[in-house]
Amino acid sequence: MDLNIVNTGEYLGYEYIVRKVRDYFCGYVAIPEGHRLYRKDYYKLDFIDCHGGLTFSDFFDGYDHWFIGFDCGHCFDDPDIQDVAYTAKECLHIIDQIVEMDGAA
Repeated sequence: MDLNIVNTGEYLGYEYIVRKVRDYFCGYVAIPEGHRLYRKDYYKLDFIDCHGGLTFSDFFDGYDHWFIGFDCGHCFDDPDIQDVAYTAKECLHIIDQIVEMDGAA
């Protein structure tokens, strides 16, 4: 499966990827096995704040992690504004929330 990955990174111990899907970008954060968010459906994670809210939770072929993610394909989104850098920054924002939550465990 071609995931059209345009950016990847690691931040505070969490991996993230940015994909281009059709004409917009999507961001995903990897949730490792054993984490309390592992295999949780995105609609049950409404406490995670990100652009447009979470819209994805699943595995990707070739990756060992469960991913949660969001898309920038909403009405009035503009790929010139919600670009790769914007999408990556939103991934970091999700990771900040997860790390804060981890500290509160």
